Amino acid sequence: MSLGERLKVWREHLQLSQQQFCKQTGIAMRTYQSYENDERSPGSSLLTAIAKTGLNVNWLLTGEGQMQMALSSTNPPAIKDAQTPYVTGLDPEWMIMFQAYLKDLTPEARQAALDEITVRLRHIQRLDRLEQQMVRVLKQIG
Repeated sequence: MSLGERLKVWREHLQLSQQQFCKQTGIAMRTYQSYENDERSPGSSLLTAIAKTGLNVNWLLTGEGQMQMALSSTNPPAIKDAQTPYVTGLDPEWMIMFQAYLKDLTPEARQAALDEITVRLRHIQRLDRLEQQMVRVLKQIG
């Protein structure tokens, strides 16, 4: 099963149309369709947005492990806020190298690496939201 097929399986598991899924994750419809059709490789913005819906990124990238992330204090339930900022800027070449790196790891090491990345991406997102709030406050006080 390809990455695009796994992405579609997850979306259907959530019982969402492409339009609903895009609205929930904040991903542009055409961009998302290109991922599901295996026309493009996902970058960090997609992986971050998808991880927020509870998808195990290791499963998405490699097809190994459980489809759904195990819930813990570092993996809270899905966030359905389309306004949440996402980390962007990882180019497709980096993602290809990252996928190759993950395939060389044991399943346990791969999951640990993905869990750590997920935690760090969420931390960056919290910092982005805080920065946006600070900008709004500064504008209000003049």
